[in-house]
Amino acid sequence: MKNKIQLFILIVGLILFLFVGIQMASASTLYEKYTENDDDMVNIGGVYYRGQTFTPSITHRIESVRVLVYRETISGTLTLHIRNTADEKPVGNDLASGSVNTENFTTSTSGNWETIGLDKSVLLRAGTQYAIILSFDGSNTKWRQDTSTSTYEGGSYVWSNNSGVNWNKYPESPIIDCLFEEWGYRPLITTPENAIASTTAYIGDLFETFGNFIWLIIGVPLGFWILIEILVLTAPKKDKKLVKVMRDSHIKRTKRELRSWLKADRENDKREMKRWEKANRY
Repeated sequence: MKNKIQLFILIVGLILFLFVGIQMASASTLYEKYTENDDDMVNIGGVYYRGQTFTPSITHRIESVRVLVYRETISGTLTLHIRNTADEKPVGNDLASGSVNTENFTTSTSGNWETIGLDKSVLLRAGTQYAIILSFDGSNTKWRQDTSTSTYEGGSYVWSNNSGVNWNKYPESPIIDCLFEEWGYRPLITTPENAIASTTAYIGDLFETFGNFIWLIIGVPLGFWILIEILVLTAPKKDKKLVKVMRDSHIKRTKRELRSWLKADRENDKREMKRWEKANRY
């Protein structure tokens, strides 16, 4: 009965181990989006920054954004900015940014979905509104948008005519949305938004940043240990002894190496003490 309980616990642990590993290895996930009913476009270029606010329903780290865009004649650099919002308008500096050359963008007015990666991933909190902003160092990049039947409730189209210093949005109607997708992944560990102390927040950020690394150095050895223990419990009697011998021999070897190291360390301390006593005799 005891072995069966142990086996059950180990199998559950192995399933969790594999689940976390698969989650870590998986590609970016699509989170917020609006991809329907584009019937118009908005021009991006020079001092004319254009944006779309959005509200994540799941806490995650954003890595890239896809936008439905096209260019007319001149190619250049299209830059993506992610910012916080206040009163449903972008505020502050970029949380992250990324850029792409538009040379290979389509010139078809129907546009094409283009991916812009960010220079770093950023944690987005569920229920908090953020802004996707596009700027262009030329004058002829167009962003497709829905100006008549938009159903996205997490944000809306915003615009700036002075390089993002001041922002505007329609008060209620018409509701206009630019077409976008935002992609990322869920961190293994997140901290409360209102962390009590800056130290707590700092430690939380470290876990959010290095969570995958921490899982690797702890989870992978744990996974191998679980597999060995399952083999011990499930192996036939004639093989079970061999598995135990292999496991125990490794443990014994490790203990012997530790004892040998401690013995050498003690002997070295004795030699150093004798040298000191000899050097300090009157």
